[in-house]
Amino acid sequence: MRDWGYQLEVNFGGSGGESSGTINYAWLSYSGFKPLTFFAGAMKPSMTMDDTTSSNEIPFIERPAAVNMAASFGAGDSRTAFGVRGNEGNFYASLYYTGGVIGEGGADEQSALVGRAAFHFQPSPDSTVHIGASGTNVFEFNQPSGGAGPVFTLQDRPELRIDGARLVSTGTLNVEDARVYGPEFGFNWKNLYGQAEYYRYDLDRRGVSEANFDGWYVQGAYILTGESRSYDAKTASFGGPRPSSPFSFGGSIGAVELAARYSTVNLDDNASNSTCLGTVSGGSATLNPAATSSCIRGGEQDIITLGVNWYPNRNVRFMLNYLIADVDRRAYSNNSVANGGPNAKIGQDYTALALRTQYNW
Repeated sequence: MRDWGYQLEVNFGGSGGESSGTINYAWLSYSGFKPLTFFAGAMKPSMTMDDTTSSNEIPFIERPAAVNMAASFGAGDSRTAFGVRGNEGNFYASLYYTGGVIGEGGADEQSALVGRAAFHFQPSPDSTVHIGASGTNVFEFNQPSGGAGPVFTLQDRPELRIDGARLVSTGTLNVEDARVYGPEFGFNWKNLYGQAEYYRYDLDRRGVSEANFDGWYVQGAYILTGESRSYDAKTASFGGPRPSSPFSFGGSIGAVELAARYSTVNLDDNASNSTCLGTVSGGSATLNPAATSSCIRGGEQDIITLGVNWYPNRNVRFMLNYLIADVDRRAYSNNSVANGGPNAKIGQDYTALALRTQYNW
């Protein structure tokens, strides 16, 4: 029976307009054919380095938007899937055939292949370097009830999940098939850690031109107390630091980590094209009727995140993040010339402070 495994996890969280209870994981695995492990059920397929990293190990409160969007094509939590993964020596690889998301309906109409491969090496006993790539090919999207065709929306919250607001979004697109792919890189050297990923999103739409977007991030952390982030060859990702000594009054302070990240996504496609700009006549601006098909004004989002993490022991951590966000987006339809016409800005600049207290076991 040691060759069989399982996981069952239900998420009872939720705020604002989010759901109140969902199945995150419900899968069986078989590892009798070393070094491969086979999975079947509802799971989170390995797609991108950051999304593969456990939420107990990531250095920031939320993942970068570029990663969340990449995972939304055919991976992410609660995805019905059958797949295999394995690692041997310095190599890691995984491949999943995925369906829909539990609770969203139409699961049998969603189909995609999700793949990831990585290689790591150690230039010195105190360092690890990771090089890899992830990709998803969606063959078919869910068919909405009563809809004219499969639809897909590429969007994400601004890396702070306090409600359901998305400041950048392509809106609903009639998509036939799609691809997302990109490289990943990471390293650690003693108590210094860095990681970066780039992703390109290609959407084949029905009756109009292909839409292309991209996003990337770079992040790093330095542990003041000297611990290091370990590398897990089974998942090809970096884990969180483990305090060399637990916190105690008059003794150790645990582990303290400083972190910084810059992330960006661009969901504009031909947004400045002349077919998008419209015309002005008789004191009013009119958007070209072809704009919604030939142009997409999803917006550009740039976020700088600064963080301080305190790990009193292996089970408790406190995370303080300061976000500086810059969102630039043009309106699709604003017929008042005084308000800027079709080029009116509906973006947003803001700063935010977030604190997370977390206990895991």
